[in-house]
Amino acid sequence: HIVQSMCQSPVTLDHKTYPGAGPFVPYSFSVLQQTFPEGTDVKPGGPVIGAAIAVTPMLQKVTEVVNKEKSIRAKAEALQFLTSTERACFLSAASVAAQARAAGAPVVVMGGSLPDLETAEVTDADVQEALAAMDIDEEGNSRLNYFCQVYRAGDFPFY
Repeated sequence: HIVQSMCQSPVTLDHKTYPGAGPFVPYSFSVLQQTFPEGTDVKPGGPVIGAAIAVTPMLQKVTEVVNKEKSIRAKAEALQFLTSTERACFLSAASVAAQARAAGAPVVVMGGSLPDLETAEVTDADVQEALAAMDIDEEGNSRLNYFCQVYRAGDFPFY
């Protein structure tokens, strides 16, 4: 009886039978294995309501290099001679803008200017309002109830 129970395979742990048990605990980020612990699955969000692109020195430089070329071929060649980090920076910003435009949402640039995009001047009042919106009250509620994603291709070239 004891040997038979020791030879059996262990039962599969799941959240229904053992609260807190999950099949996978991600100790590192992996683009190939997109598995989330139970209870933390990504839920679909609402529609895209806009995009805000912060102009970094790298993005400004790369945009100037690409936009000084006139033809599509010359622009592609200019992109080819950039470093992979510079190319990722430019293409990330272009992708964010394209996704927002496809959803019919506005694209706003802050901290500089980019061609064909509206520039927003950030004031101290804007900063104070944003900080106030992020305040979480005693019950865990806040006025800022939507998802903001920050992606810095120049800071994290391994993405």
